[in-house]
Amino acid sequence: MGFPGTWMTESASVVYRVVPKCACSTIGQIMYYSDHGQFYDGDIHDATTGLHKWALDASQPVIERSVRGREVYAFTCVRNPFTRILSSFFDKICGIQRNGKRYRGNLVPLLVQKYGVDVGGEDGRQEFDQIASFRRFLLFARDTIRWKKPMEPDIHWSAMSGHISTFIVNGGRYNQIFFTEAFNSGMQVVLDNITVKHRVDLATIPRFNESEGHGPKRAHPVEAYFDDLSMHLMWEIYKRDFQLFRYDFDNPGNKCMDCRKNHGALFHASAIFPDTAVTITGAVGTYRDRSFCPICGSPVFAHIEDEIGINLGCLDEPDRFRPTYELWTIRREGWLPRFPWMRHYEKNREGDGRGEG
Repeated sequence: MGFPGTWMTESASVVYRVVPKCACSTIGQIMYYSDHGQFYDGDIHDATTGLHKWALDASQPVIERSVRGREVYAFTCVRNPFTRILSSFFDKICGIQRNGKRYRGNLVPLLVQKYGVDVGGEDGRQEFDQIASFRRFLLFARDTIRWKKPMEPDIHWSAMSGHISTFIVNGGRYNQIFFTEAFNSGMQVVLDNITVKHRVDLATIPRFNESEGHGPKRAHPVEAYFDDLSMHLMWEIYKRDFQLFRYDFDNPGNKCMDCRKNHGALFHASAIFPDTAVTITGAVGTYRDRSFCPICGSPVFAHIEDEIGINLGCLDEPDRFRPTYELWTIRREGWLPRFPWMRHYEKNREGDGRGEG
């Protein structure tokens, strides 16, 4: 069977097992840049030179020798199953692809006819009930994965554990598996363990999303798309992903109780900055998206998507910053007093901006 979905730099510095919808475009561009000092001009998935790919016949013996011989550092990247399948729905089902057509030709008409999925009209720009439509798509995804009807499962919504395990079954081993939600810290571990021709500064690397702008944007929080039936289907489809990669099944938005366990406290305060505004020097320990002092173990900051939250208790002047909003009040202890000067959110912060003015 070999190593389908596997990429390797031409310099043989690193091997990557692609998992669709898990930052694969950005990772591929980083690999390309590390060899050539520039990004690939176009969708990295279309590149036929400058990067070894299993899909290219000439690359197969090179990749197989490197992987089976454990000669090259190998890694992959995973993502919260809830946000991954939502991304597949909006990008692949609702969106018009780069070629100006619908994904996989007759797939969308089939979904409309047999499952009642709405995609916002012919051009994907009309208003539609995103939640109801996604839940119908989820039934279709389950049918393809569980029964292989009305078609074989697609790589964009088949389980991550399936993609990742083929690499191991066929003789490969991973040196690193990291989380998309903690991309910079995870990718930095990879870069720290390999030798590259051109230095990669992750703080300046753009996020490549080849589906950007091709479909409607998600209009609701992640958790709003998943009712009891949807949660049942998610467990049926992605049980192994939740078990292997330790995502919280009961919390689709991935806003879980881990922060309490991390701090050993019922609540904590952080100063939130764009990650481009923060410079990190010195050694840090990292687990998922959280970083801590490697000497004393004190939690210092968290890097989530494009934000860094610095724990106020680590600052020399912790009283310098006054929190302006409170998250996840739905889990608030009843004996805590209300902070009247703050904005309060039952769950995650709403809107796209960081400011609370």
